[in-house]
Amino acid sequence: MRADRRVRPLAACALAALLVGCSLEPPRPGDGAAEGGVALGSAEPQIAADAPALFMVRLSDGVATAARRPDAPSIPASTIKLATAIVARDALAPGHRFVTRLCALSPPDEAGVVAGGLALVGGGDPTADLDDWLTLAARARAAGLRAVDGPYLADPGVVPNLPAIAPAQPADAAYNPPISGLMAAEGAHRLEWRADGRSWFVPDLGGTRSGDRRAAAAAAKDRRQAEGEVWLPVADPALSAARLFRMMAAPLGAALPAPRRGGLAAAGGAACPVELARVESARRDAVVQSVLESSSNPAAELLGLAAARARGESPTSLRAAAAGTAQHLRARLPHVDWSGFLLPNHSGLSAEARITPRQMVALLAYAYARPLGPDPAERPLPALLTPGGWAGALAERYDHPETAVRLWAKTGTMHYGVGLAGYVLGRDEEMYAFAAYVSDFKARAAYDRLAADPPDAAEAAARAWHRAARAALDARLVEAVRRLAGS
Repeated sequence: MRADRRVRPLAACALAALLVGCSLEPPRPGDGAAEGGVALGSAEPQIAADAPALFMVRLSDGVATAARRPDAPSIPASTIKLATAIVARDALAPGHRFVTRLCALSPPDEAGVVAGGLALVGGGDPTADLDDWLTLAARARAAGLRAVDGPYLADPGVVPNLPAIAPAQPADAAYNPPISGLMAAEGAHRLEWRADGRSWFVPDLGGTRSGDRRAAAAAAKDRRQAEGEVWLPVADPALSAARLFRMMAAPLGAALPAPRRGGLAAAGGAACPVELARVESARRDAVVQSVLESSSNPAAELLGLAAARARGESPTSLRAAAAGTAQHLRARLPHVDWSGFLLPNHSGLSAEARITPRQMVALLAYAYARPLGPDPAERPLPALLTPGGWAGALAERYDHPETAVRLWAKTGTMHYGVGLAGYVLGRDEEMYAFAAYVSDFKARAAYDRLAADPPDAAEAAARAWHRAARAALDARLVEAVRRLAGS
């Protein structure tokens, strides 16, 4: 799967997300804090066994089988990607595919020259990766492209270039890139350096090595090591994607000029007068599964934007798109008390976000109740999640006999906020939905005041809190599963 080829960047991004967290506004009065919170600087945090806010229901009749502060506002972190997946499945048809196109003002002539201009046009594909660009280059060669007499343009298409997901996050965080309808490899690239003074980017997209100030700033701290690597966001995803295609096309015989921003419509034509080549994503549920497995923030934002477009909305920011999603959920589940629900974006990259265990379980129950259509590619939502004790982030968690391959869930992690939400296949032949969170808003607010340049002690305290909070959450959830059918 695509996610396999992204192990290194995603592992780096996940580690960075854990270490850096989010630096946004402190919580509003009345948010409260999980019991047993830890102050910055505490070496051994004490997380009470009953700290997790937990709600679990039997889906056949809605009976709650476990409840501990089910209406407590919590930091969802990446579990909010479940809401993103649910609204995407509401809005997009099972056969929906994202399309990236290579467009021209005219077909190639006998010498393979396109007159007037050429554009790489994005379709907002959340899963676009290097193999797509190589495939597109091979298809362009087969279409006869050898050169262009005119500009070569980077056109973001359906999603204009947007700022970083969370502006208050570090600008050098690979998990927090700008968003565009034309982007590849999650808008990240790798900077490597060696003891002999050499350094280079992978991919090497000409112009970024010396021109990306953010890259130099991001690497400065890490250069205390003689050798190393760091994943960084590209400054302009659409322009970088166009450079990447140019790099792929050159060895296949197509010599393209350096790209610039723009579209063919501005050059006097339609958005795509002549389509020379295209690549398409997998179908809807495969894309959704990829986003949930990888937990990619930019992919989740693109998926949320696609759902907004399918609903007929034209959001100009990630926050506006998320507001449309929140409105959609309230309309679909009017019986749910949505008090305190706050959705700043579709990825969960925000300490500002709030959800209760009961609200998340209501979303999961709604998704599970949707009947499967005749399309064989359509899957139930639980099958798009990660099985406990088997794969991904849960490969070494929930490997008890009661939970292994019976618990299917999405994780969520940031400083002072951890969560898990999903489904349990009970031994009583019942399906259960659950959500569990541990949040410490006071510690989070204290951390946010230091987030611009947190001392090592603050980072160590946050990591220690995470370990203790996750252990408390796991213990409480395993206990709740064991109680099903008297296990």
